[in-house]
Amino acid sequence: PGQQLFAQLYVNPERSRSEEYVKKLEEAGVKALFVTVDAPQLGRREKDMRNKFTQQGSDVQGDDEDAGEVDRSQGATRAISSYIDPGLCWDDVPWLKSITKMKVLLKGVQCAED
Repeated sequence: PGQQLFAQLYVNPERSRSEEYVKKLEEAGVKALFVTVDAPQLGRREKDMRNKFTQQGSDVQGDDEDAGEVDRSQGATRAISSYIDPGLCWDDVPWLKSITKMKVLLKGVQCAED
């Protein structure tokens, strides 16, 4: 009680899913949204690829899970990366601000060139 809550968002290529997630966060009382902008393509994690990914995803990916559209053959990183929009850019900031009343912070900007 009384604690400020923040959340992290990896923007989904299917923007309606990101909007749905943001709405749930607002309803839960989250005050700020950290949007990850420095991970458009996750690295090649060979140990992860060898271990595979066999667990059920979160409820946000439920439709894809049910349809068998989640590729579990490449490890968790590859399975997760299909849910991160590699085309996210500065032009998306107004959209992000328009879908929430929370403070929006960009996570991963290191300098003006970013």
